Amino acid sequence: MLLGANAVFPRMTPDVYRKLRMSCIETMKHQFKFVGVPPEDPEKPDFGDVDIMVFDPTTHEAPSSEELRVALGAEHAITNGQSRNFALLAESPPPEPHMTEAADCGEPRH
Repeated sequence: MLLGANAVFPRMTPDVYRKLRMSCIETMKHQFKFVGVPPEDPEKPDFGDVDIMVFDPTTHEAPSSEELRVALGAEHAITNGQSRNFALLAESPPPEPHMTEAADCGEPRH
């Protein structure tokens, strides 16, 4: 799925970021043997995305972008080589139908 030119990705509060990060990590642990997140600045007031590094699939082959999109419950997936980006709803959708509160989650590598 492609994101439209009007897609909006608002920054996340630390609480929303931590909740989304933990959810993504737990999901990726079912897909990969090693899952890690770069440390964030503890003073950071907000976050634009969640970066997750993964290695060594739990099966013989790395899951496809579509399999990961479904596992994460992502609205969209973009693949660029071995780097993959997923747009997830971070909180309940805002009232405007064209707004999507989402986060970039993951960069699977194998």
